[in-house]
This record gives sequence, structure tokens and C-alpha cells, in this order.
Amino acid sequence: MIHILTKQGHFKAAQNMLEKIALRDFLSSHSVLSALVISTHDDPDVNAHVLSWLLIIYGEFEDDPRCNSDERLTDMAWKVYKSMIKAGVDPNIYVFNVLIHACCKSGDVEKAEELLGEMELKGIFPDLFTYNMLISLYCKKSMHYEALCVQDRMERG
Repeated sequence: MIHILTKQGHFKAAQNMLEKIALRDFLSSHSVLSALVISTHDDPDVNAHVLSWLLIIYGEFEDDPRCNSDERLTDMAWKVYKSMIKAGVDPNIYVFNVLIHACCKSGDVEKAEELLGEMELKGIFPDLFTYNMLISLYCKKSMHYEALCVQDRMERG
């Protein structure tokens, strides 16, 4: 149903349905996640929309004080990302930003740098949001030289 709504351009309805499924923790079920990732829908744009929204939903849950398991939500975001890649869905800047945000929340500098490398390999250029998260992450880790290098790279654009 989510894929059909997305295909028909009913984005808000599709997003609301996806969020309800995610809130009820149905997505921890392998069959539900697989149905979203490997759907019978062959439209890569629809799949990209749905999976990008899913990552964004998990990124938002991470900041929600009602959610008591940030680690579990971050793990689910990575699981969805890996499933996206296996299904042949190309991540966009929004997907990478959600994942880099998760790295920032967990303090994982190495994974953030790995994601930045993946972005560059795919020809996706960091935006202001990406740069700000990286600078914040480096500053939290007292890696001030690296933060200044990111700032310099951002200014050179």
C-alpha cells in the first residue's frame, strides 16, 4: 500500500502509514522490512522514496525523548541502509545525511568518514547540513584540526 500511494503521488499518506508501521515496531520483523525493500514494485524512484523516508523516520525517532533505545533505532537505520544497497536502491544526500547524523549521535567518526567516502564515490556532494554535522562530530571528539579542515573544504565548495 505504501508503494502504491507513493507511485500515485500521495506522499504524505504514504509517509504517515510508514511512520505508523515504524512506531508500532512492525519493521523489526524481517518479513515486513523485506516487503518494503524487495517489493513487487519495480519502480526505483518509489523504492528510493520509501526507503529514504524510513531512514529519516528513524533519524527523527532518535531525537524523540519517548524513545528509550537510541542504539536500537540507530541499528535499524543501518539495517535499512544495508537492505537498500542490496536491493539496488541508490542512496541520495538525504539518506547519507541521516546516517551521518546517526554517526554524530553515537560519536562514530570512522563510520562518518566511511560514509563521506561512499558519497564521493557515488558523485554525491556534501551539503551545508553534512558539513555542519561533521564539524560538530569532530569538535565533540576534540578533533579540532579535522573540524577546521572540513570548514575549509566547505568554504572552497
